[in-house]
Amino acid sequence: MNVKSVTPKTLKSWLDAGEAMVIDVRELREYESGHIEGSTLIPLNSLHPAALPDSNGRKLVMLCRVGNRSMFACMKLNGAVSAEIYNLDGGIRGWMMEGLPVHKPEQASGAEDGAPLAAKFMRFMTRFS
Repeated sequence: MNVKSVTPKTLKSWLDAGEAMVIDVRELREYESGHIEGSTLIPLNSLHPAALPDSNGRKLVMLCRVGNRSMFACMKLNGAVSAEIYNLDGGIRGWMMEGLPVHKPEQASGAEDGAPLAAKFMRFMTRFS
């Protein structure tokens, strides 16, 4: 199977134009350490077509730390969704090496303070079910 790839700079232009949706297949702790603004976290072990938000005609770009897990995600989704699927070259590391912006969440506030990481993740995932 031939998986299409996209460079970080091309992805940035797609995002600026509203032409792509980013699915981050890393684990929650990795995602919280820095991610592309607006990306959706769906860890690889939870990834299936029904877990994906509607792409509304946008390209789906999978990413992980360096591109290996996201390549597997692309293969897993190939033929199961109608959207064009791409793997981000170099993953989040490649994105950062190009000097592109990474969102790092601030300390949780309010009801989230002190909540176990697993509880935060479950609340996050229920938004997509």
